[in-house]
Amino acid sequence: MDGDKDYRGFPSAALIVALAAVLISAISLYFIVSVSVQLDRLTENAAKLSLSVSELAAGSETDEEIFVLREYEGVIGVFDSSGVLVDIINVQVMSLPEADRRMLESGIYAFSRGELLSLIEDYTG
Repeated sequence: MDGDKDYRGFPSAALIVALAAVLISAISLYFIVSVSVQLDRLTENAAKLSLSVSELAAGSETDEEIFVLREYEGVIGVFDSSGVLVDIINVQVMSLPEADRRMLESGIYAFSRGELLSLIEDYTG
C-alpha cells in the first residue's frame, strides 16, 4: 500500500470549492440584477421627465424661453427649444466630472434666460 495515495480529504475540498463558486455566482447575479433594475427605473424616470419637459414647452403661454445644454463637438452647446444651436460654451466636456457628462448626454434644461446664465456661470466659473 506504499503506492496508494490517501484521497479522503479530496471530496471535502472539492465540495467547499464548489460551494464557494456557487456563492460567488449568486452574489454576482444579485448585483447584476439589482443594477439592471435601478437602470430601468432611471430610464423610466428620464423618459417621464423628458415627456414633462416637452409638455411644458408645448403648453407654455409665457414669454420664457427653454434652452438645453448638451455636448456639441466636445464642448457644451446651448440649444433652443426647437433644437437649434444658439451658443457654444468653450468648456471641454471631457474635463467635467462624470455626473456632469452624463447630465449633458441627456440634456440640461434651463427654463429662462436667468437659469441659462446661471448654468453657464456654473460651467465657466
